[in-house]
Amino acid sequence: VAGASGYEARVSTDPVTSGNWATAARAEIRVLSDTGGLISALVSFRPTIDWNRCTGCGECVKFRPPATHRRFYTNDGSLLVDGKPYKGWVESDMIPNERNDYHICPRDAIAIVNGKAQIDISKCNGCGACFKVCPNNAISDCSSGRFYYIGIRALGADGSLSPEPSSTDHRYRLRIDNWQQKCGRCNFTGCFANSGPNDKPSLNYKAVCPVGALYADSSKGGLIRIDQARCINCGLCYDRCSEPRDNARGLKSIVRVIDIQ
Repeated sequence: VAGASGYEARVSTDPVTSGNWATAARAEIRVLSDTGGLISALVSFRPTIDWNRCTGCGECVKFRPPATHRRFYTNDGSLLVDGKPYKGWVESDMIPNERNDYHICPRDAIAIVNGKAQIDISKCNGCGACFKVCPNNAISDCSSGRFYYIGIRALGADGSLSPEPSSTDHRYRLRIDNWQQKCGRCNFTGCFANSGPNDKPSLNYKAVCPVGALYADSSKGGLIRIDQARCINCGLCYDRCSEPRDNARGLKSIVRVIDIQ
């Protein structure tokens, strides 16, 4: 927009208008180009905290058992099922009284500071795990794995907003998935997406994924899959497989995918 001093972006499950702008979640925006009335920009999905609503209750940072049961692989014979050593894929409901606690934030990016929740943006990947557990609606609904309309308004020289936002016609979702053509189909034996201590490949279901969403599909030759019903889009597997620091080992098969609805 000619003369714009900047832009603001909001996301919502409904089309973004001036009427719901105030209640839509704020999103980060980085304008790449602004020519001829056309804007090219990157919009990041990351929750923010309304400190007026936050009571510092700590629900967003607690340890608690996962909402879904675990699926993992054991081959050392230490697990007994019906009194006998068991090797193979295990569903956690096979184990009485199993309790596997984990931090609400898989990246340890949220903490209570001076009585209020604060998010470390350098760690946050926008998975939205904190948003889902906040009892006071103090954390914005702006996270990966959910579909949103995106609205953008221009800022005038005096800081005023344009009368009506430009909203996308469709909803968009950012999620994590595995690119089958690049996956090594190693059945976890060489998978750096599931690497454990010292970045060594591991068969332990808790090596990286906090909710047990990674699994090897034996019907596809050991292809590593992501259970989208369990995945919280924390991106820890993506980091191990696709980030530049893993360039010499990870196959970069786990990628960020944008879906349109």
